[in-house]
Amino acid sequence: MQKRILTITLNPGLERVIALDKFVPGKVNRAILAFQTAGGKGVNTSKALKILGVPVLASGLYGGITGILTTMEMLSREIDVDFVRTQTPTRYVYTIIETGKRRQTALTEPGMPVSRDELMDFKKKYEELLSESSLVVLSGTAPDGISKNIYAKLINLAHRAGAGVVLDTGGDYLRFALPAKPDAIKPNLQELESALGCRIKGIPGLKKAVTGLMQSGIKHVGVSLGKKGAVFGLDSRVWMAGMPDLKPVNVIGSGDCMTAGMAAALIGCNPAERGRVDAEGIIRLSMACAGANVLTPEPGSIRMEDVRKIYRKVAIKKI
Repeated sequence: MQKRILTITLNPGLERVIALDKFVPGKVNRAILAFQTAGGKGVNTSKALKILGVPVLASGLYGGITGILTTMEMLSREIDVDFVRTQTPTRYVYTIIETGKRRQTALTEPGMPVSRDELMDFKKKYEELLSESSLVVLSGTAPDGISKNIYAKLINLAHRAGAGVVLDTGGDYLRFALPAKPDAIKPNLQELESALGCRIKGIPGLKKAVTGLMQSGIKHVGVSLGKKGAVFGLDSRVWMAGMPDLKPVNVIGSGDCMTAGMAAALIGCNPAERGRVDAEGIIRLSMACAGANVLTPEPGSIRMEDVRKIYRKVAIKKI
């Protein structure tokens, strides 16, 4: 029996997506499309994993009506959920899509404080869920009241239970987690620079940083560069990956879908090219999922036909 992937979102959000031709500050703006969906980095990753056909269970923290609606929306997609409830409500997240300019703006509320008892309840739940998980994806930030070293603790618990870890975060959360040696990390360039405390100069500088991370004991590294593609460190080698020309509808959530592709391949699942889970397969699936995300208005809602088309067109070279 294939074990599932466990995703952890400590700071989920109920996301409102509003599309209009052009956003004009200070004026009345009329939407041409509006909808509500479950949001947050790990939630978006969960959506994409479900579409890829990977067994996934989503967990984390939720509260209030917004939290109930978030988890109900995930259940409507047949995503298994097991969140720990908090007294404070789940935040709102807003995405504004300007169709005329092909521009997106994200507005995120801060995560509400979590009590010590609620955090202990979550850790207990987490340890229970690890027994049936082969891989854990830890994503995003954490609400107030939770230490920035939370992911280091969760990584150590996962490793003791025999589960691998993919970490998708940045800044202090990533900096404090690196010594715990997650099996894979997937920051964007700005998140990595913030964690390392230095400016990374060009592709040569990024290659050096990725090589150093692999030498420190992190087996898999993916650094997203937006339209410029991504740099991957796999099998002690560094690769540059380029995306085919796409017409983006909404780029928000693309990094989360890249994480989903990486995680799926790391447990041996590649629906775009069955059985291909070597370095090139991991890179292609990660990039294809990220690219598929930009073609839909909803973060994390990729289409398999887009994944398969983009997969074949990803350009890869060793650097």
